Amino acid sequence: MDLARFLVRQADESGEEEPPSGQCSTTNDYDGRMGLRISAIFVILVGSTLGAVFPIFARRHQGMGIPNWVFFIAKYFGSGVIVATAFIHLLAPANEALGNECLIGVITEYPWPEGIALMTVYLMFFLELM
Repeated sequence: MDLARFLVRQADESGEEEPPSGQCSTTNDYDGRMGLRISAIFVILVGSTLGAVFPIFARRHQGMGIPNWVFFIAKYFGSGVIVATAFIHLLAPANEALGNECLIGVITEYPWPEGIALMTVYLMFFLELM
């Protein structure tokens, strides 16, 4: 509970002010840490390369003794992690961005992030059945 209060207090004291009602903000949240962003690309590259190459290596070298059911479970667990990450980290910001009062037109008349997510789930199930 103390952590939640700290985070709320920190967000309140961040100095970011909401634009007055009827006025749209034209700024972005870029903080200038370019070196950290570039190094993160290489960390992700190395981690994903190891994660992609290990199953291929383990499958070709039967001496490691990894049963086929381990590959089956790992494949679907990894897919579930990717889908869950997308829902948790991308759906809420999409709702916030597409629900902005500065937007006009047809995009404001329907909750598009949920609709796009639902269409994607149906497409994934359809492609899996093929």
